[in-house]
Amino acid sequence: PPRGLITSITLPVDNKFLCCYFMADRQINTEELSAYASESLAHYMVPEVFVQLEKMPVTQNGKIDKKALPKPAVSHKIAAEEFVIYRQSNAGNETSRG
Repeated sequence: PPRGLITSITLPVDNKFLCCYFMADRQINTEELSAYASESLAHYMVPEVFVQLEKMPVTQNGKIDKKALPKPAVSHKIAAEEFVIYRQSNAGNETSRG
Protein backbone atom coordinates (compact mmCIF):
# COMPACT_ATOMS: atom_id res chain seq x y z
CA PRO A 1 0.00 0.00 0.00
CA PRO A 2 1.05 3.64 -0.36
CA ARG A 3 3.39 4.77 2.43
CA GLY A 4 1.44 6.29 5.31
CA LEU A 5 -1.91 4.64 4.57
CA ILE A 6 -3.51 3.55 7.84
CA THR A 7 -6.94 2.22 6.91
CA SER A 8 -9.51 2.53 4.14
CA ILE A 9 -13.01 1.46 3.12
CA THR A 10 -14.56 1.72 -0.35
CA LEU A 11 -18.31 2.12 -0.73
CA PRO A 12 -20.78 2.93 -3.52
CA VAL A 13 -22.31 6.41 -3.24
CA ASP A 14 -25.93 6.64 -4.40
CA ASN A 15 -25.19 3.67 -6.69
CA LYS A 16 -23.39 6.13 -9.01
CA PHE A 17 -19.70 5.86 -8.18
CA LEU A 18 -17.24 4.29 -5.76
CA CYS A 19 -15.74 6.38 -2.99
CA CYS A 20 -12.69 5.36 -0.96
CA TYR A 21 -12.58 6.80 2.56
CA PHE A 22 -9.13 6.55 4.08
CA MET A 23 -6.90 7.65 6.92
CA ALA A 24 -3.19 8.27 6.55
CA ASP A 25 -0.40 9.76 8.58
CA ARG A 26 0.41 12.11 5.68
CA GLN A 27 -1.40 13.65 2.73
CA ILE A 28 -1.60 11.08 -0.07
CA ASN A 29 -2.33 12.12 -3.65
CA THR A 30 -5.03 10.39 -5.65
CA GLU A 31 -2.74 9.26 -8.45
CA GLU A 32 -0.75 7.23 -5.94
CA LEU A 33 -3.90 5.62 -4.52
CA SER A 34 -5.52 4.95 -7.88
CA ALA A 35 -2.29 3.49 -9.28
CA TYR A 36 -2.03 1.16 -6.29
CA ALA A 37 -5.70 0.12 -6.64
CA SER A 38 -5.33 -0.37 -10.40
CA GLU A 39 -2.54 -2.88 -9.87
CA SER A 40 -4.83 -5.42 -8.23
CA LEU A 41 -8.42 -4.39 -9.08
CA ALA A 42 -10.47 -4.43 -12.25
CA HIS A 43 -10.96 -0.91 -13.67
CA TYR A 44 -14.63 -0.82 -12.58
CA MET A 45 -13.60 -1.54 -8.97
CA VAL A 46 -11.13 1.37 -8.69
CA PRO A 47 -12.71 4.21 -6.68
CA GLU A 48 -13.47 7.43 -8.54
CA VAL A 49 -13.44 9.67 -5.46
CA PHE A 50 -11.09 9.59 -2.48
CA VAL A 51 -11.91 11.18 0.88
CA GLN A 52 -9.08 11.51 3.36
CA LEU A 53 -10.34 11.62 6.95
CA GLU A 54 -8.47 12.50 10.10
CA LYS A 55 -10.50 9.93 12.01
CA MET A 56 -12.87 7.14 10.91
CA PRO A 57 -16.28 7.22 12.57
CA VAL A 58 -16.83 4.01 14.51
CA THR A 59 -19.83 2.26 16.02
CA GLN A 60 -20.04 1.19 19.66
CA ASN A 61 -18.68 -2.18 18.53
CA GLY A 62 -15.56 -0.53 17.10
CA LYS A 63 -16.48 -1.12 13.44
CA ILE A 64 -16.46 1.64 10.82
CA ASP A 65 -19.78 3.50 10.98
CA LYS A 66 -20.66 3.67 7.27
CA LYS A 67 -23.73 5.83 7.90
CA ALA A 68 -21.60 8.50 9.61
CA LEU A 69 -19.12 8.85 6.73
CA PRO A 70 -19.40 12.25 5.01
CA LYS A 71 -21.02 12.22 1.60
CA PRO A 72 -18.62 13.57 -1.03
CA ALA A 73 -19.70 16.89 -2.51
CA VAL A 74 -19.65 15.86 -6.16
CA SER A 75 -22.00 17.90 -8.28
CA HIS A 76 -21.12 16.55 -11.71
CA LYS A 77 -20.77 13.15 -13.28
CA ILE A 78 -17.30 11.77 -12.78
CA ALA A 79 -15.47 10.14 -15.66
CA ALA A 80 -13.67 6.93 -14.79
CA GLU A 81 -10.31 8.55 -15.57
CA GLU A 82 -10.92 11.58 -13.35
CA PHE A 83 -9.90 11.20 -9.73
CA VAL A 84 -10.75 13.82 -7.15
CA ILE A 85 -9.75 14.04 -3.51
CA TYR A 86 -11.67 15.82 -0.83
CA ARG A 87 -9.86 16.51 2.42
CA GLN A 88 -11.83 16.98 5.58
CA SER A 89 -10.53 20.04 7.38
CA ASN A 90 -10.08 20.43 11.12
CA ALA A 91 -13.04 22.80 11.11
CA GLY A 92 -15.56 20.01 10.65
CA ASN A 93 -17.71 19.65 7.58
CA GLU A 94 -15.68 21.89 5.27
CA THR A 95 -14.05 20.11 2.36
CA SER A 96 -11.52 21.40 -0.09
CA ARG A 97 -10.83 20.19 -3.57
CA GLY A 98 -7.21 19.38 -4.31
